[in-house]
Amino acid sequence: MASEYIKYLIKDEKPAEEAPPLSPKERRKNWLYYHKWHLIIAVVVLIIAADLIKSALHIGEILPDVQIAYVGQFVLPVDVLSEIEQQLSGCCPDGNGDSRSVVRLNSYAQPVPSEGDDSTLSLRTASTVQLMADLESRGSFLFLMDDPKGWEEQVRILAHPDGSLPETETDTSVHIENYVISWKDCPALAALTAEDGPLAKLDSCDETVLSYLESLYVGRRGFWTDQTSENYDACVTFWDNLRS
Repeated sequence: MASEYIKYLIKDEKPAEEAPPLSPKERRKNWLYYHKWHLIIAVVVLIIAADLIKSALHIGEILPDVQIAYVGQFVLPVDVLSEIEQQLSGCCPDGNGDSRSVVRLNSYAQPVPSEGDDSTLSLRTASTVQLMADLESRGSFLFLMDDPKGWEEQVRILAHPDGSLPETETDTSVHIENYVISWKDCPALAALTAEDGPLAKLDSCDETVLSYLESLYVGRRGFWTDQTSENYDACVTFWDNLRS
């Protein structure tokens, strides 16, 4: 009796029709609908990976043959830094074989912040972090300083102009004049700030900037192990050219 009743209830129901097969276009659309976020994440990961590989291999980047670190309290104008780089490149050999002679002047300005001057303090902190990374990686071969004695007391990193190392740990700070050359006594540098020199023609390089540059000192880095700056031979040649 129960089965007859069930037959009565479903007597007008038609069996479910099978869905028509999807076309290739519909299948692709359906697949994209359920996997679009997976694709987006994969594309982002690939972009990041490509950027990291490009940075690691320096693809498309013009690499310097010689690097100089500026360490001073005065924040030098960007165009002054660029002009110094361009002019000094004429003294630089092609150390990395890319048919270019490139000098990079890394600015690690150390301005003294006044009380409550957070922006200057942030700049000094960022420059210090970058400078420490430079020292660790042995990037800069030469140092351009306004206070070589104070700088050397902090880092103990300078060598004699001929590359020989200090006789004692404190010799560089006690006899700093034996380890650095003043801007004015370095012919290639002195020519930049001469009355008719290239820096004097820049609007941003007024008498204050010129006088400050001429008060700077330059010295070469010492190496106590076999690890040296990249393009070491080119760096030494460049240093010799600056002084001749």
